[in-house]
Amino acid sequence: MSCASSLRTADAGPPGLALDAVVATIHAVFPRELMTEKTLTRADLTDALHGQVGLSRQDCAGLVERTLDLVAEAMQRGEIVKLSGFGVFQVRAKRERMGRNPKTGEPAVIAPRRVIGFRASQVLKARIDRALEK
Repeated sequence: MSCASSLRTADAGPPGLALDAVVATIHAVFPRELMTEKTLTRADLTDALHGQVGLSRQDCAGLVERTLDLVAEAMQRGEIVKLSGFGVFQVRAKRERMGRNPKTGEPAVIAPRRVIGFRASQVLKARIDRALEK
């Protein structure tokens, strides 16, 4: 089954299930040696999926891209993205406020904006704490 047909099939169900399945797959098959790198890239995710799932690199790259697109599209719509066992991404609106120019110390207006927040799940926090203990 190709990556595209897998996603079409997954899209037929409730919106969060397809993404949860992808995240569960990544958690289950992600190689430990990549965890020591300083930066995890899309290519690393693609290679990990390719090595464990057996789809072509192109299909795996498409799966990674589609997953990231689904997360970004949900946040653009103002939805909260919950990834069980990983964390929650949420877009928040910041009000206009007064700040200071760090060079001159002059008061300056900081325009309203939207920011992305991430709150790690207790499961992820525990995994990170155990990794730091070793």
